[in-house]
Amino acid sequence: MAQEAEVDFTLADIDRLSRQIPHLCKVSPASRDYYMEDVHRAGGIMGILGELERAGLIDTSVKSLAGDNLGEVLAKWDYIRSQDPDVSHFYRSAPGGQRTIEPYSQGMRWREMDLDRQNGCIRDFDRPYSTEGNLALVEDGDVIKIDIPNRSINVMISDDELASRRDAMNALPSDEAWQPKGERTRVITRALKAYAAFATSADRGGFRDL
Repeated sequence: MAQEAEVDFTLADIDRLSRQIPHLCKVSPASRDYYMEDVHRAGGIMGILGELERAGLIDTSVKSLAGDNLGEVLAKWDYIRSQDPDVSHFYRSAPGGQRTIEPYSQGMRWREMDLDRQNGCIRDFDRPYSTEGNLALVEDGDVIKIDIPNRSINVMISDDELASRRDAMNALPSDEAWQPKGERTRVITRALKAYAAFATSADRGGFRDL
């Protein structure tokens, strides 16, 4: 989208931002525990933006279609800040299994919102999903078991060893913990070169640059 709009936004920008912005929300297919309706129950996009605001990571003075600026919108729709009963009622809308083209018209409601920012669908800055991943704990020589029928990928080490590696990772300085190691090398084959002649690379969205 950025490339089509002729905006200079690349993977380098995404990488730079990912090192500053924590992973605050995990949704299917990245998780079997949460789906889009769970994000809504936890406060929706405004809930995520609210956590980013509390962490000092966004500029709330920018203009917004939903209000004069983002700060004004969050003051209303970030429930953790507003505590507005009408906002809570809106976010407790639940799926009802009926086809409709009118949003939130199913007539179903969750009993309460998911406001658990420690273990819930949306996390806060201090407890993001990005500090829980096991991929960063895999070491050379580990055996990885891929079970396609059951949709699972597991590293074949004990829970004790995994916990030990996690403790060692967390003990590193903040600028080293949970960070990529080494340089990535990439071999560009003739087949990939042929493909690149007709389409841009994945880092630009793979669109045809004519």
